Amino acid sequence: MYAAASDRGGLVDNSAQRRERSTLGRIRLLISSPGDVALERSQVLDVVAEYNRTMADHLGLLIQPLDWARDVHPAAGRPQQVINEQLERYEVFVGIMWQRFGTPTGVADSGTEEEFLLAYESWKRTKLPKIMLYFCEAPITPPRSRQELTQLTKIVEFRERIAQDYPQLSATYKDHAAFKDTFRPHLHRLLIRYFTKEPLPLAGGLLALLELHKEACARRNLAFLTPNLLLALLQRADGVTWRSLEFLRPGLAGELRERLLVYDRARAPAGAFVPFRWEERDDILRAGELARQDAAPEVGEKHLLLGVLGSGSTTVKNLEQWLGNADFQRLVGIVREQPDERPAPVATPGLVLPPIGP
Repeated sequence: MYAAASDRGGLVDNSAQRRERSTLGRIRLLISSPGDVALERSQVLDVVAEYNRTMADHLGLLIQPLDWARDVHPAAGRPQQVINEQLERYEVFVGIMWQRFGTPTGVADSGTEEEFLLAYESWKRTKLPKIMLYFCEAPITPPRSRQELTQLTKIVEFRERIAQDYPQLSATYKDHAAFKDTFRPHLHRLLIRYFTKEPLPLAGGLLALLELHKEACARRNLAFLTPNLLLALLQRADGVTWRSLEFLRPGLAGELRERLLVYDRARAPAGAFVPFRWEERDDILRAGELARQDAAPEVGEKHLLLGVLGSGSTTVKNLEQWLGNADFQRLVGIVREQPDERPAPVATPGLVLPPIGP
């Protein structure tokens, strides 16, 4: 029944900031819980405030936590129904439970349960709100009264019902202090996967590297194709592409680079250069979707390489034939296991571009 009751959601700022942020999309987030998880509700507000300070402008989304105490005006009717009617529009539902179930509302055994059921019915019709339901697994003291035993019994029955009917909607956390670190990545992943509309940007160092190779193709009036993209990725001996190939087989990265350079020097028939924007290329769009699925804020080398390897292009088919299917699949698996990294600045010593040629 409880929603976030604080201004710590990061929406209190000066008039200039409000004007600058007026164009951001807004995601309304309802926190629903009984009264024994006040710390977790506070942590949700901390995470929201942190996101609004650091990520809102980047993703174009501002989170607005809903506060039933602040946002619900007095009205006649069943108390929970008044809250439901005035806070019926939100995009994210965050439910939290530990050992108290809450007070019956006349429709459900608690306000939290009623809000969850309403959210789920709405999700079945419209795919909104997105539901995040958490159960705390911190140790509890044995019930000291029949009322406490009843509360605990209802929690157990509710958890069993969730596990059976809605298993994909719930998660657990080990104790109260751990909730923030559990919730933060879940929220970021949800926002990136479901609510951001613009293509994710290329990481700065990666973009600079690709631009150099694009300019080289433009000067030579040759189309920028998959081999050029792979050549760009192979410029860094400490990059994901080079490391992955070397892990598969020592010396493989250098051998592939030499084969691509041979192709590059003899590719006049490949067609003239056509100006393009990175966000319009299929390989970049594919990489952006992979990055979005991993809740990454930008496209790095790992996702770009995975996007290329999954493209089915002639170059990739030839690469698979050269490596053999088993080693090609191993390579894909190796790339997936690579850590996400921000590329170093493009002016790193040792950077050598392919020959420009005539």
